[in-house]
Amino acid sequence: MSFRVLASVLFFGMLFRMSGQEVIVHAKLPSAAGELQQYLQQITGRRFPVIEEEKFDRKLPAFYVGHTRFARKNGIDFTSFAPEEYLYRSAGKNLILGGHRFNGNDYAVWKFLENELGVRWYTFESTFVPRRKTLAFGKLNRRGKPAFSERDIYAKKWAHGLAPRWSAEYTRLERRNRLTRGNRSPVILSALPGFCHTFYEYVKPEKYFRSHPEYFSMNGKGKRFHGSSKDRSGGQLCLSNPEVARVASEQLITFIRQDRSRLPKEKWPTMYDISQCDSTYEICLCPECKKLTAAEGSESALVVTFLNRIAKRIGKEYPEITLRTFAYISTGKAPKTLRAAGNVLIRWCDVYGFSDCYRPLNSPHNAAQKKELDAWKKQGARIGVWDYWNMDMDGAYFTPPRVETIVDAIAPDIRYFRSSGVEMVFVEAECTQFINPQNFYDLHFYLGSQLLDEPDKDENVLIADFLKNHYGPAGGKMREVLDRIRSAVRNEKNAMFYVSNRPFREYQTGTFLRQVYEKLKEAHTLTPPGSDWRYRVEKEMITPIGTILSNPHIKTGLDRKKLLREYKALRLARIEKYADPKKKTGLIRRLETDVAKYGFEAEIPEQFKKYFPDRIRLLAYPDFVRSVPDPDSVTGRTYPAPREKEDRRHVLKPQVAGYLPTYFGVYDYESRKSAMLRLKEIPQDEKYHWYKVGRFEIGKRSVLWGFFWLTQIPLSQLWTPADGLKDFNLWTFWISVKVTGPAYVKNSTRPNQICLDQVILVKE
Repeated sequence: MSFRVLASVLFFGMLFRMSGQEVIVHAKLPSAAGELQQYLQQITGRRFPVIEEEKFDRKLPAFYVGHTRFARKNGIDFTSFAPEEYLYRSAGKNLILGGHRFNGNDYAVWKFLENELGVRWYTFESTFVPRRKTLAFGKLNRRGKPAFSERDIYAKKWAHGLAPRWSAEYTRLERRNRLTRGNRSPVILSALPGFCHTFYEYVKPEKYFRSHPEYFSMNGKGKRFHGSSKDRSGGQLCLSNPEVARVASEQLITFIRQDRSRLPKEKWPTMYDISQCDSTYEICLCPECKKLTAAEGSESALVVTFLNRIAKRIGKEYPEITLRTFAYISTGKAPKTLRAAGNVLIRWCDVYGFSDCYRPLNSPHNAAQKKELDAWKKQGARIGVWDYWNMDMDGAYFTPPRVETIVDAIAPDIRYFRSSGVEMVFVEAECTQFINPQNFYDLHFYLGSQLLDEPDKDENVLIADFLKNHYGPAGGKMREVLDRIRSAVRNEKNAMFYVSNRPFREYQTGTFLRQVYEKLKEAHTLTPPGSDWRYRVEKEMITPIGTILSNPHIKTGLDRKKLLREYKALRLARIEKYADPKKKTGLIRRLETDVAKYGFEAEIPEQFKKYFPDRIRLLAYPDFVRSVPDPDSVTGRTYPAPREKEDRRHVLKPQVAGYLPTYFGVYDYESRKSAMLRLKEIPQDEKYHWYKVGRFEIGKRSVLWGFFWLTQIPLSQLWTPADGLKDFNLWTFWISVKVTGPAYVKNSTRPNQICLDQVILVKE
């Protein structure tokens, strides 16, 4: 060994011994100590023994984790820290890491690894750990706590279907990024009434409606009604009625006593949710409720009145408890004069039907939403926020898919929430791993979690760091892809809403989609085959291809058949790599269904071309329960009525319930509403003709039916929970039907048959 090499080795060894720590000492915190050990060893390649403080001889410099005697000796009293507050501080050649018993000790370790050593947790499958020969760093003294008491990015479907290994990593990802999903929040929410939409947990319709209908909502016709207790939707309570508040208060006290009898004191809930049910446009239209609403300018007056009555009673016996409620849909606007009690937290919802989630609240597109939040702030209310990102779930949320990003709204909104005194932030941010994931969703999640912890972090630094390490050699090209999409979203003139059947994105042209696809292909070539970097680039390719395939009217000049093969291969590869083996069959079946839909190109009939593409939906054989070949159909396949049976012959005589085989209709199993059409005059040419069924508002469980209900087409994929948007799911239905056979057509030699080959829905 040369003298220069030997001197270098001795120098780095000395530097490590002088300024680095060689052992991890903990006070009954093996998990936090183990987490520190795992990453220190990955960073340095060295072994770091973990020792309980009682067994440590103090002969080596150490990392002291938790409420150690060494920390107390150095003047640090962790018992005085607030929940989630953490600290790491140098003490000679040692480093002390710890905090409050609730999350503080873990946060000290994770913040040290992030801030001082550069460890990053980007996704469930993407962690960046830098390599260092030494752990030399200067004197450290950092103390802090997260900006909000609740920091929740609800992305349950992001983990849905993952193999157990990856699902466990997803849970660890949330923890390491200081999110408070589940029971990890310092504010302990009672599980008895539940997380939200809880009115019916306090005043149950099945218990009270028959004897006390006055406890429940009145509709515009003066009739008392209630919604579903099962999914807490479709109805509310009569909140101006003081008896309703009394009943709810008694039930709340029951919940509190049940919690305190079954839980240790340190786990007693400090918050109970009492919030309005889902899927309604009004709370109550009885004379007293209408009077209060008119006087205060919003139905939030009803909620505040109701909650204040409960808060007054509860506050005397349980002053430590906060009651959480919604400002949502008709209650989003603050009342003129009424003020929420100090033990009530108003959870304002930036409702997706009205908010442009792609631009921040301070954008002109969101002026009305910002005004609502500002009004609650001006009143001095305690505020929480339920925010919505561009979600992807089954149904019309992200169908057809779109190329977009919300990255430029995240940082400004979180900082604005912090400046408004918001205590808790819940973000509903659904995403699917194995269908059409929103572009750069992984970046959204990482950026949001980092800023909910520390809003003052530079988002541009976070974005650059993510692109460089998450995509490796393709990072620079992926920056170009992201910037192209950001620019398109930023320059869109119209307000944009994430639900699909709202104003069309003008930027989503053939040229734009082709540019995004080609840049992604360039990024793809920069990554080694089989590498994690390549899988991550391929994930971003899925939705742009899906967008092109599901919008055949947008011309890109690309080969659709080639794109379809590529799309199938990309999704299948992701299923094979990350999916739970038990879920693979179902995921592959879903993939085959989607490929069939995307491979199907139907020409919009001439009479419907007057409608803009975002105001028309076409269903054909890929959407049907079953289909058979039919050369008469422009689609090549049809949904035939079942074969003749003795009790249901294809004759024009009333059958079961007076129906005829030529009746068609739309029906919703929840609302029990329907629209119906009877083909009275049968065309004698035995060809397909278009018939107007009528206008109908699709629900969660709606179907289009025909032939004595034996023909059924589910419509749930077209339904969107359009909170606050009246007639949002209202469409005009048209059907393409062919009738053949001697029972209907004179002198016909064809089989008696009624066939449905296309359904078109239009917004008029």
